[in-house]
Parts: sequence; structure tokens; C-alpha cells
Amino acid sequence: MNKTPLIADFIKNNMVASQAILSILNKKGNYNDFLLKVDKDAAYSWENDYLDKTLTFITSEFLSGKRIHELLLLQKLLDNGVSSRSELEKLVVDNGSYCNDDVLNSVERILTLEYYKPKSYDDKNDKEKNKTEFAKLGGKH
Repeated sequence: MNKTPLIADFIKNNMVASQAILSILNKKGNYNDFLLKVDKDAAYSWENDYLDKTLTFITSEFLSGKRIHELLLLQKLLDNGVSSRSELEKLVVDNGSYCNDDVLNSVERILTLEYYKPKSYDDKNDKEKNKTEFAKLGGKH
């Protein structure tokens, strides 16, 4: 290989069991942190630590693949920059998973970080800021 392998490359080529990768990343934070330890030249240099924290969040919450909904939305946002609720619902169903309004609300709450705040927390400005920051990650320039 003439390129730094992706996590998927390890799994596709049976180089490492997926559970071993999850175990390594749980200790290292995210794949970029892992690359910093094994090959600094292959690692990304972030402009700020928001991207590193975002990648660590995505790694810890979604890499196990227990719930495909958020991963499908993230991929759609990376590909297209936007997604409607109906597009996400169709995408989830087309990929063999259950989807309804409660599931879509849950996806939104998780990706805007609302899910992780105490129930008594209700700062609309902070919620809008999280939505804006999340949109920047998937938006095209």
C-alpha cells in the first residue's frame, strides 16, 4: 500500500479484528490520535481542537456500528452537505433499519449534543450553536 490505511482497510483485509480496532481506539481517542503514535507523518494536523474532539466523539459513539442512523446521516452530509428528515428516513429504511419520528428526533438530539445535557438544561442559543457547528462539519465550501 502506498497510502495510510483507513480503519476500514484493516477490517476488509482481515489485518485486525474489528473489536481489536475498537479497543485500540477507545484507548487512543480517535484514529488520528492512533496515527500520531505510530506514524506522525500520516496524521492530520488540526487547525483547532474542535475537529479532534468531534472525531473522538464520532469514534466513541458510532464506530461500534450498533446504530446505523447517525452514520448514514453523517455520510449523507459529507456527500451532499444537506439532508432532509424524509431523505434520512428513506436512507435508513433502504439500509434495512427501522425509522420513525422518535428515531429521527433521537438522531438530531445526539448529533446536536442535546442528548448529553441534563434534562433541566435549556439554553436555545447553545443548541443553535451546536447545530451550526455540526452543519459546518458536513457542509461544502
